[in-house]
Amino acid sequence: MLVISLPSDPGLGRGLANLLGFKYSEVVYKVFPDGESYLRFPEISGEDEVLLVLTSYPDQNRSL
Repeated sequence: MLVISLPSDPGLGRGLANLLGFKYSEVVYKVFPDGESYLRFPEISGEDEVLLVLTSYPDQNRSL
């Protein structure tokens, strides 16, 4: 199992992965000047099961 944390709370994803004994990774995230968001996920093999961790607090538009 691979836990992938979105940028809203990487500590939550890292802690969950450690607690469960799973591998952990983060996405690459940036916001362009026009407000568009860019996400790049790590390489995932077809055999990996993935758990995405994110929160929408405090601003759901900035927590993608």
